[in-house]
Amino acid sequence: MNAPVCYMDQTFNPAAAGWSPSLVIELALAQQSVRDICQSYGVDRAEYERLRADSAFRRAVEEAVETLKTDNSASFRLKARAQSEELLKTSWELIHKPLDEVSASVKQQLIAMTIRCAGLDLSIEQRARASATAQAAALTALQINIHLND
Repeated sequence: MNAPVCYMDQTFNPAAAGWSPSLVIELALAQQSVRDICQSYGVDRAEYERLRADSAFRRAVEEAVETLKTDNSASFRLKARAQSEELLKTSWELIHKPLDEVSASVKQQLIAMTIRCAGLDLSIEQRARASATAQAAALTALQINIHLND
């Protein structure tokens, strides 16, 4: 039995599978016709038929559709994810442009934002861990009172 392909699984690389992750999201959202979506992604009829025959692609679309049905905020999150993936490409291009085209401060902000969005910002993680530790300590405090009658 094949394991399900989760469209939001970080270990699954859809680019290696031959389709854009945002294509799956667009098809699941169904805000445009399939023809218009395929045209915007440069997918011709033969390529779309190949994708439809791909069981992993079909499962990814089905899971995205199911998520949209069960989670009211999934539509926004799926759109934001698709947008962030495209913005990440733009950010990459800007970061790697020469300094005479993009200033060092802009590059620094883009790198910092990428790190923060990826959840790799240690200062945020350290603050969250310290807060969790303090809360756990407050909840698990134990006090023992011993009264000795002399």
